[in-house]
Amino acid sequence: MLKFAAYRALLSLLVGILGYQTLASRSLLAQSLTQAQITQQSCAPTNGLPLNKNHIELRGAALGFSLDSNTMGRAFQNFALDSVGKIENTTWFPSRVREIATSTSSTIHRGIVPDAVGAIEVIVVNSQGQITQRDYYGLSSFHEAKFTTGTIYLSSFAHQIIGYIDVAKNSSAGRAPIALGGLRPTPVVFFLTPSNATIAASVIITATNDRVAVYQRIACDAPSTPSTTDMIMGSAVLLNSQVYAGSFPPFVIPSGRVAGLR
Repeated sequence: MLKFAAYRALLSLLVGILGYQTLASRSLLAQSLTQAQITQQSCAPTNGLPLNKNHIELRGAALGFSLDSNTMGRAFQNFALDSVGKIENTTWFPSRVREIATSTSSTIHRGIVPDAVGAIEVIVVNSQGQITQRDYYGLSSFHEAKFTTGTIYLSSFAHQIIGYIDVAKNSSAGRAPIALGGLRPTPVVFFLTPSNATIAASVIITATNDRVAVYQRIACDAPSTPSTTDMIMGSAVLLNSQVYAGSFPPFVIPSGRVAGLR
């Protein structure tokens, strides 16, 4: 479960600084982090080297995995969820936006099955450290492991990505009313990827317009353990900080734990 903790003064300051973003400035901010910067920020806390898709396939081969996309995709998903401490989700979430986007395709997709789902808890404390507000929003953070390379667009994976944004937008956090000081919670989508997978600017801008935060976590090696097959999901890097305008401040998600392909 994700938790926000903030002081009233800080909340007011953030609203004052971030409350007047335009679409043009959002577009600029969406591209303000290069993939190299995202990778460095994600892996730096553990001093691990970022791992691209080929690096991970070599580890898979060393473990005896078949290198076909289905086998390695499943093995990477298992590693990613183990590392971030999430249980695999099997619940289907409807998405009208994805249904419309695939309506002319041979297969119509009416929703998504996120790899993992979590809740968001908002905890507000005053300057004396006393809790003044505590709210819980279930099924409002979504995790998707993608063992891929190149750019991930809204239309990627049969428009699955736009389905993620739609589901997050309509989650309990996404539909929550404005609360303390005109603030509200923000639903979240996490992408867990190799280092050479990039989230398209169009994904970030669309998510920002729909008030959905997008984070990316990069697979890194685990220098603290001797096994060459061990890996770790790096820290979560926020790709659209401007989405928190008028919202509770963003949270910091540290690196995961050491895990491996399975």
